[in-house]
Amino acid sequence: MAMSQLEQVRQMKFRRPFVAFRVFAAGGGEYLIEDRFQFAVGLTEMLYANRREGGFVRLLADEISGIEEMKERPAA
Repeated sequence: MAMSQLEQVRQMKFRRPFVAFRVFAAGGGEYLIEDRFQFAVGLTEMLYANRREGGFVRLLADEISGIEEMKERPAA
């Protein structure tokens, strides 16, 4: 059975060393995860803290359309 996108996010949270990644939402949003404390993962959703704009974004498991590991740290 293939790993769900949410399970993949969960595994990336606890990866050592942590590697930044982007989460893509089905509605077109894109969220940069720069460290493991920037988001929380539950059984059916993730909560993302947006540092640049402030606030939080809640993504349900079926709203996550893709994940991309960052090769190098993006410019601030």
